[in-house]
Order: sequence, then C-alpha cells, then structure tokens
Amino acid sequence: MIVNIFIITCLLSIYSCTDIDYCYLPCKDPFTSAIIENTACNCNSGPSCGKSLSILPPTLKEKEYITDIHNEIRNKLAGGNETRGGNTAASNMAAVVYDDSIEHVAQCHANQCMPSTDECRRTERFLMIGQNFYLTYGDPCQSTAVFKAAIDTWHEDVSSTNKLCLEQYTGCASHYTQIIWADTTNIGCGRVLFGDICHIFCNYGPTGNINGQSVYISGKPNCIKTSHVMLSQVVC
Repeated sequence: MIVNIFIITCLLSIYSCTDIDYCYLPCKDPFTSAIIENTACNCNSGPSCGKSLSILPPTLKEKEYITDIHNEIRNKLAGGNETRGGNTAASNMAAVVYDDSIEHVAQCHANQCMPSTDECRRTERFLMIGQNFYLTYGDPCQSTAVFKAAIDTWHEDVSSTNKLCLEQYTGCASHYTQIIWADTTNIGCGRVLFGDICHIFCNYGPTGNINGQSVYISGKPNCIKTSHVMLSQVVC
C-alpha cells in the first residue's frame, strides 16, 4: 500500500510565497559568473501571450494529483517493478511533496508564454531547480487530464534510459530521469492557456539531471535510512 503523503509547503507558513522578493534571489552563470535575474522577479505576462491569456495555476486537487502520480512512478521504480531502460530497484528513492514556492516560480515562467526553459528558477530553499516542459494544442487546458498527459509524455522517456546513464548521468532521457531523480523532494507546476496553446512547466527541487551523478542508487529500499521519505511501503 502506498501511503498518501501529499503535503503542500509554504501554505502553512505565516506569509505567502508571493511575499518573497525574488529579485533578491538571482543566479550566477557557472561559466561566466554573470548575474541572472530570477524568473519570478517579473511575474507579468509576456509579449508572446497575446490578448487571450488565461493564467491557470493548479487547483488543490490537481496539486495532489501531480504529487501522487510522481510518487506512483517513483514507488514503482523503487520497488523494482520498472525494468524498462535498464532500470532496477532503488535504495534511496525519496517521496516528493508539493511546494508552492516552486510552483510560483514555475507559474511566473509559464506567464511568459515562451516554449523554452528559463535560466534562474531558484527559491529561498533550493538554489538549483530542475524543469520539465509540456506543450499541447487544442486539448482542454483547464482539466487534470492535461497534467496526466504531460507526465505521461515525460514518463515515455523511460525506454531511452540505460544502465550506464542511470549510474552516471550523461544527459539521457532527461524528462524521465528528472521525475525519478532520487534526491528530488519537492515539486511545483505552472500552467497557462493562450489562444489554443497550453503550456505546462513543472519545476523540481533540488534539481536532478546532474552530469556525473547517479540518478538513484540501485538496491533494495533502505527503509531505516530514509524512513521519513520512503515510498515503497510494501517493499519495506
């Protein structure tokens, strides 16, 4: 049995996530040391949006769904029930919780209506944050089904992984590996509809897909070491 661990961070704090001045949370380019403005420093709609923009952050029910479906995928792998693409059981797979601060930054980027990733999506807690992007035309954007379609699409990358890349990440199947990156613990998503175009961005903290690191550690789930975040209750 998978224990439902849906939790929203930031909602329980004494201030709103939007009260944070993200302009004071810039990033530094790792190659040039140039300062990069935080995406959430400007949360207004971008010029690419046109006049028909609908800003559609996930509902409470959708936040729970996004969290649960990510944890189902992670739990399946941790328990050794995902063998495609060279995957094995994972000994260090954490559960993810929903994070409104991460969502806020993802939503600010979605508000730009640009079909590309952003450069600086840090929050007060996480310096480095990963991202998955999904675009669809014409499909209903104001429904939970669009989040299912997005996550299903990213999940399809599973067959493109391999044992070598899982042990020492080199850029394979980046959508899927971010979903299952063992050390990622927090997730938040943003959504917009402009014209008939629907954009979804999901951000992940701390980031996955770090070259040279393992996506997860193979082996039986270590329930003692990671009891506070462990997914695979049946295996444990």
